[in-house]
Amino acid sequence: MQSFEYLEAKSLEEVVQTLASGEEVRVLAGGCGILLLMKQNLYFPQALVNIKKIPGLKYIEQDNGVVRIGTLATHNEVKGTLLVEEKLPLLSEALSYVATNRIRNMATIGGTLAHADPTSDAAPALLALEARVVVMGSQGEREIELAAFFKDYFETVLEPSEVLKEIIVPLPPETAKGFYTRFEVRKAMDKAMPGVAVLIDLAEDKKTIRTARIGLSGVGNCCLRLEEAEQFLAGKEDHPDIRQKIGDIIKATIDPVEEYHFTVDYKKQIAAVFLQRVFAEAYSRASSSS
Repeated sequence: MQSFEYLEAKSLEEVVQTLASGEEVRVLAGGCGILLLMKQNLYFPQALVNIKKIPGLKYIEQDNGVVRIGTLATHNEVKGTLLVEEKLPLLSEALSYVATNRIRNMATIGGTLAHADPTSDAAPALLALEARVVVMGSQGEREIELAAFFKDYFETVLEPSEVLKEIIVPLPPETAKGFYTRFEVRKAMDKAMPGVAVLIDLAEDKKTIRTARIGLSGVGNCCLRLEEAEQFLAGKEDHPDIRQKIGDIIKATIDPVEEYHFTVDYKKQIAAVFLQRVFAEAYSRASSSS
């Protein structure tokens, strides 16, 4: 690991000022992502500014139809909060896949999203839940739809002086049910390839899909919403032909990276199979809920 300057901030305003200095400065929250890249000599920031001691950034609360999550809330804190377990079970389910218990106690939700790992477990669930992020910069605060937040491989739309402050998750209808799972060869430290989250809300007949939301990771350079499949599913009922169609949509949409053990075609086939399985389970949960 190359040498770097270590800074500690006492406020977000101080963080923004430091980020706007013109140097290659990165924010340190949980540190699980960026420190790994630095240890592997894949990334070389000039300085890290630690925000872990800034008060008021670790909270999980309900407010006027949304759940607000402070950027420093850890995965385990979010996963184990009764509010999330009851109101956002899809998110709690997805977070249970993240690495190990020790990592979940350190890694922050805000840090994970800003890190923009394309194989994230948290991002697909938050995408399916239509989350937004609040970022703060030299021009003030702004909200960004999470679906528009990820830009490329480990890259977001954050400006150089901006820091992620909060995640806002709208409460889904009580009738909406979801499911998350991922393809993995080994437990714990494997990356999603893919990770698939589906949230389904059915009409009163418990058959017709009112809305479908699909979040994906491990299928390309960044996490994404599969909006074409969402639009196709609206007004449909579960059927083998419907599952085949959404499988075809994902194969035509994603652009996975070829690896030593996995070809592009193989990754597309796996993504289609997992989308079909996750959709079927989410639909089943929605149709059997009271």
